[in-house]
Amino acid sequence: MPFVTTLFLNDRKNLLAEFVTSASYDSNVAGSIVVPVPCNIPKVDFAQMKLTSTACLVGGDLALPSTGLPLEYWALQLVPTGDPGQAGVISVRTGRILLTAAGIAEPAHFTRPFGLTWGELLATGNLGELFLDFNNWGQRFDGLTFNPHELTLSTYAPAVTDPYLGVSGPICFPFFGLHDINVRDATDTTTALPHPRMVTVPKSPITPHAPVTQLALSGTWHDVNSSDLAVFDCLEPNVDYNVVGQNGFLGTGTGELGFLHSNPLDIQVEIHSDATDIRFTSTDTHDLNLGPVARLGGISQIAGNARIEGPTLTRITLYGMLEQSAAAGSIFGPKAGFETELDISVTPTTFDFYASGDMLLSMALVDLEVSATAHLLFDFAMGSAEGELYGRVDCDAAVAGLSGEGQLTWHVSSAMQYMQGRLKVGVISTIVSGGLEGGFFIGNNVPNALAWVLDPTDPHFGVSRAILPPTLTGVFGYGQASIGFNAYVLGGGVDIYAGAGAFSAPIAAGGPLAPFAGNPLLPYVVGACGINVHGEILGGLVSASAWADLSLRGPVPTYFEGTFGLRGCVAWVLCASASLTAGINSSGFYLN
Repeated sequence: MPFVTTLFLNDRKNLLAEFVTSASYDSNVAGSIVVPVPCNIPKVDFAQMKLTSTACLVGGDLALPSTGLPLEYWALQLVPTGDPGQAGVISVRTGRILLTAAGIAEPAHFTRPFGLTWGELLATGNLGELFLDFNNWGQRFDGLTFNPHELTLSTYAPAVTDPYLGVSGPICFPFFGLHDINVRDATDTTTALPHPRMVTVPKSPITPHAPVTQLALSGTWHDVNSSDLAVFDCLEPNVDYNVVGQNGFLGTGTGELGFLHSNPLDIQVEIHSDATDIRFTSTDTHDLNLGPVARLGGISQIAGNARIEGPTLTRITLYGMLEQSAAAGSIFGPKAGFETELDISVTPTTFDFYASGDMLLSMALVDLEVSATAHLLFDFAMGSAEGELYGRVDCDAAVAGLSGEGQLTWHVSSAMQYMQGRLKVGVISTIVSGGLEGGFFIGNNVPNALAWVLDPTDPHFGVSRAILPPTLTGVFGYGQASIGFNAYVLGGGVDIYAGAGAFSAPIAAGGPLAPFAGNPLLPYVVGACGINVHGEILGGLVSASAWADLSLRGPVPTYFEGTFGLRGCVAWVLCASASLTAGINSSGFYLN
């Protein structure tokens, strides 16, 4: 069956052929070809058609417009991949149009045309053999990196309403790696979109040499120490193309998180070009356990997400409700009749834990009732753990009737370890008011600037840093009592502070014990006491206060620091104060 061809387009003004006697040695014939259904291309231009020496037509250059020509039956475009005037050749002897620098474009789902190093347009209107040029740089399927290996177009059949483009090759899912897929990209007459397509990813091969589709997902996320933080698995039958959304892939499976002990979580995976989301859900109770570092408690009603942006997973977030752990020795526990929210964020270097609400806090085998916000941070890279708790603490299980606003912090690492806390209780009546405050510190090799409990809430009291070494190893505790009265026009109060501790420090060079420098640490004790008396008349119209504070360290070396101060105010705005500080430390005597 021959092509329908029009010759000599605009050739009346051009030289068609040159002859030497009876032989042709140069020629230039232009024209166009009609390609019938199913391609149904009304006009394919060619130029530079040549004659043999016996004036037989041989072939010419195929010219494609830069916008391409439609392949009507498959709703695709035939486009040039190089110089539009040299997209292929017309082979008169074989009766075919040969595509050598052209491609097949489907812009709805594929970023670039499928470049052909060899393709055939037949006079029947069908396409013959198609061979890809494998120049796949920048090719994307729904925005995901795709490396097509083989291409086919469905055979023409007038009764078929969904002719398709078939392509096979590996696709890259971020975090989950390479997967072989077969894509059936068919026309869709049920929608009014600019490029109506209905894409599916069948399991069986769609091109002659393609492997079967392999969509099973498996991925493991490690921390900086190469321990498993998360393991995700989705079986082959549970992963497929998102046919409804016509973009990306969907899957279901199970996920195991290294810090959750119990049954695996149910996961839903959604893969798109901009991000991959792995969502967790579970109504069961799971133990929150960081191994030797801490057993935190139980968590239920879990909802979480792991987002993959780019090639790697960078963070997991998890939400849930605090429940009773199945294992003994947990730090946190639920309080009957109350709910506690948990918020967890995990990266390869850290585990960040927040709990907020009414809960039980296990301390020294005693469950304390707390209404607070707790924060724990575990650093996998540094091998350290630290935490803090702010809120109201009810110590009735340990000391009957004791409760108040409290703060607790701790830190554990190879370089230093400490725990410190403070509890404040207030009593208010119409005439007399008072309060109690207490705090403690236990630490090893702790910079003294981090020992915030050495400074009570009253700025007049505390242990002077001047008599302490740069790092602290030991224990310290303090108590502070306040009582005030308010009788008509008179008011005032007394605050009393006392603290004591035992520490150890290296023997200083140049002192009386210098010959023993380098030996084990030398123990010493620290004591502090103070008093603050204040009074006022007519709600502060006239007020005055006096305070004194003394810190002492000994026995060897003996350091001390004492502060005495006065302050008075008239009419609330006219105030004057004076203070004197004197002491002895490693630098000698000082007076301020």
